[in-house]
Amino acid sequence: MVAFTSDLRSEGAWTPGGSVTHASYEQHLSVSQKLDRTYFGAAAGLAVAPRVRVGLSGFVTYDAAEDFVSLFAVATTDSPVPEERGGTVSITSSGTPTQLALRFGGGVQWDVTPVLTLGIAAKTPSVVLARQGAITTTTSLTALFPGVPPAIVFGQGQGEPLRLVEPWRITGGGAAALGALSLRAEADWQTPTPGQRGVVNARLGALFDAGHVRWGAGLFTDRTRNLASSGGLAVDYYGATAGLFYRPAPVRDARARGGVWDLWTNLGVRYAHGTGHATGVGAAPLGGSQAPPSATVCVDTFSVTLGGLVQF
Repeated sequence: MVAFTSDLRSEGAWTPGGSVTHASYEQHLSVSQKLDRTYFGAAAGLAVAPRVRVGLSGFVTYDAAEDFVSLFAVATTDSPVPEERGGTVSITSSGTPTQLALRFGGGVQWDVTPVLTLGIAAKTPSVVLARQGAITTTTSLTALFPGVPPAIVFGQGQGEPLRLVEPWRITGGGAAALGALSLRAEADWQTPTPGQRGVVNARLGALFDAGHVRWGAGLFTDRTRNLASSGGLAVDYYGATAGLFYRPAPVRDARARGGVWDLWTNLGVRYAHGTGHATGVGAAPLGGSQAPPSATVCVDTFSVTLGGLVQF
């Protein structure tokens, strides 16, 4: 989920048409975007050799989005002409589109030695099965500036519904077991798609298994596929994670009596620092012709996750 608000105020000379007029400008932007994704699927594996296994998977994703953007700006001038005293612009975009998509995956795992395992996997692009809803945008604009033709515009339209472009994704990695400690590393390549770049991300971590308690920590990159020139946010993240898994005492006792169910509780923390560009999150001054502003941004995120894992 992404949510932020910003306010901008400026004033100075307004010079279109050759005349110099003093103008003041105020802008308020509010953005809230949320995406919930639910997975349904199945996977199967087969040992094709004593130390080689292959697997296939297919899963359906259900995506539900909430999008709300509100931009309001007003400008005033000291023009002596009453009909040229400024203007306003109001843009509202909202919607709750949903999407159902299908994706397949496959991979190979090889036990090189009793302590070293390597693997490679690939995921196909998504096949959209159903899509419903759209983002509705309403625009209202009045421009009454010296040197600018008067304009009053009102429009409402529906843009494309939810469209998540899932690229081909190829992942390779390995794990080395050193007693109760295992070291793990992997990298994945997401192929380029129209309007987005291909990127490589990597993860490195360690897991210690003490029986009924497991803990782990790692480093990761999360580089964006968005291009800085395409508009919106293009931020590359680098961060660290840590987590703890614990099997409760009643579950331990049940398994000791022959129970097949297993339950783990887990607590995880994640911190990431991102740097990049934000383009088009503001509006050019009313009547202006320059491109939307671009700014260098730094983002810090911290999240805590509490959950559970059921195995049988």
